[in-house]
This record gives sequence, structure tokens and C-alpha cells, in this order.
Amino acid sequence: MMWQHFNPVRVFVGPGVRRRLGEFVERGPALLVTSPGMVRRGTAAEVTALCPKIDWTMRTVAPNPDLDALDSMAAELRDMGIRTVVALGGGSTLDSGKALAACLAGQTTLAACLREQVALPQTILPLICLPSTSGTGAEVTPFATIWDNAQGKKRSLAGDSLFPQMALLDPELTQSLPWTTTLYCGLDVVSHALESLWNKHCTPASAALADKALRLTLAALPALEHEPGSLVHRQNMQTASLLAGLVISQNRTALAHSMSYPFTLAFGVPHGLACSFTLDAIAERVSIAGLWVAGTDLNLVHDIRSMLAGFDLPSHMRRFCAPEQGVSLLPEMITAGRADNFVLDADEGLLQLILQKSL
Repeated sequence: MMWQHFNPVRVFVGPGVRRRLGEFVERGPALLVTSPGMVRRGTAAEVTALCPKIDWTMRTVAPNPDLDALDSMAAELRDMGIRTVVALGGGSTLDSGKALAACLAGQTTLAACLREQVALPQTILPLICLPSTSGTGAEVTPFATIWDNAQGKKRSLAGDSLFPQMALLDPELTQSLPWTTTLYCGLDVVSHALESLWNKHCTPASAALADKALRLTLAALPALEHEPGSLVHRQNMQTASLLAGLVISQNRTALAHSMSYPFTLAFGVPHGLACSFTLDAIAERVSIAGLWVAGTDLNLVHDIRSMLAGFDLPSHMRRFCAPEQGVSLLPEMITAGRADNFVLDADEGLLQLILQKSL
């Protein structure tokens, strides 16, 4: 087997590490991309205050960033001489930061890259990520999920130039997350890790990282429902998210993610829930076929499946759509570059079986 591993992101981890931001932001105008919640809670102001000599411009973005909205934002910012982009928030914010760092590096637009397949710039503006959730691992991946609402499509911006320059993982930024947000983000971690262990492109490195991410999540995620302020559990979940991000930066995701996208587009199902409610049923099919990646700890898989059962994900899904509504999306659930990473043929019969057991 021939394989490779590449991830150029410099990572700093630990309580209070966000306070080192001033060491890394270049002099000159800088852009802070963040969420309305970060502004409302004063966290955005705290972060900009860490670099008092920097000329800051701030923009807020909504969950599931829209292609045309980001292009409009980039057009407004293009003549401001931005030299560094700092992204503070969850996965949508980090993905928006990547997209804006790419667009502001030249005359690139997302519409050109994603609708017309124009190549990404070979370099983007320096990007520093401060994740405030533990889920997507976007701080160490070369991807950004962009939602093309005008054309009703989920699109993926991808390329080595999208790797952030640096990530500051401060668990204090995640301590105030409510349980439901913590859960859905944590489920995204589980999905990223499991999707490596039934992935045609899994490597020894990504399998080892996936195993550790699952073990950390198994210990920390259920505990956070009852100990939401635990800095130990928050840091362990943030580390699990980082490791799972390193996993998908190598082999990408597979069938669970492919099936998830129509649920988010049609019914607004949060990404972490949409890509995890099928995990148990998919794991069952992989077990029956005996196609787990070599070396997978099946006792660990059993414990993860038990944890997922305890969260009762079908009841969470019913808050967004009825089972028959979900089944109606079946023709849209095969996404190239995702479903074809799966170790089994993702035909309609398999998808129907998975949905029947999941909704």
C-alpha cells in the first residue's frame, strides 16, 4: 500500500491560548470573520483587543454560508488592503474565513470557482482560525463547505491553498455552548472518525487519528451533558475534533456525509445531526460485510454505537422532518467524491435500508 500524509497547519492548544493571537497577526489591516453570537457575547471585541495596533475590519456570517452573500462581502472588502484573516467561530465561520481569504488574495470569486470551475489562487491571505465549537475540524482541513442557495446545491471549495496558516484551540471559547450545540458538533466528530474506518482512502495515520478521536469523544461527549462547564471535557472534545479534522483532511468523508446534504438544504437539519443519524445503520452494514478497515477496534465501534443509541437521534431528526419526507430525498443523496469513498457500492437499495433503520 502506498500512502502519504500532508498537513501544514501550525496548531497551538490549551486554555487561554487565544491570548497569543497578537504574536501572529501581521501589521496592517486585518479582517475578523465571526458570528453574531461572538459579537453579542463580547468575545469578538476581546479578540480584537488582543491586537490593539491592528486596523480591524469585522464581518459576521450566518450558519451554512451562502455563495452569493460571501461574494458580495468579498467585493466590499477587496479594496481595503486586508493582509490577514482571523476566523473566530464554528465551522461555518471558519469555512467563510477560508473563502474570503481566497477571494481577497486576488480577483477570484466563489461563483467562478464553484459554478465555472475556475482554479483557486495558489496562495490565499494568511488565515488564523480560533474555533469556538468542537465539531468540524475545519481549522486543519483544506476544504470549505459553501451553500449555493440560488441553485439549491451544496458545494465544496477544496485545495491545498485553503489550509489555514495557524489554529489556536482554546477550550475556554467552547465552555458556554448549550448542550444541543455541543451534541450536534460532537456528532460531527464521530462522523468524521467513523467515515475514515469505512473509507477506501483510509491510511494507517488517519486510522490511528480516528481511533483516538473516537476514544476521546466517548469519554467526553456524554459527560458534557451533565458537566457543561468542565474544561477537561471541553478540551478533550476540542482535541477530538482536531484529530478528526486531520483525518478527513487526508481521506475526506464518505456515505454518511453524502446522505446528509439534502437534509440540510431541504429541512435545515444541523450538519452534525444530518451526517450522524445514519451512522449506526451504516456501521451495521459494514459489520455484516466484514469491511472495517484493518485494525479497527470493533469493541470501540460497539461502544460508539451504544453511545449513539443513547442520544436517540431519530427523535432529533423528527424535529426537522417526518420519515417519509426524508425518504423522498433519496435520489439526491449520492454525492460524487463522498459516496464513492465508501467501501460498499452505494446503490438505492442500500440507501433505502439505511434510511429505514435511521429515521
